[in-house]
Amino acid sequence: MQWESLDAFLAMGGHGRFVWGAYAFTVLVMLIDAIAARRRLQRAEALAREGADA
Repeated sequence: MQWESLDAFLAMGGHGRFVWGAYAFTVLVMLIDAIAARRRLQRAEALAREGADA
């Protein structure tokens, strides 16, 4: 597909709001998941260090 302008591409025939919203939601969920995984890893490493010290 070819669009006449960047504005037409972003509008996606009137469906751009839903398409870009879905992309934004997906990126947000992936970021939250990555942050949560990092926190869980740090917590597990801290518990492992405490267990090794005891």
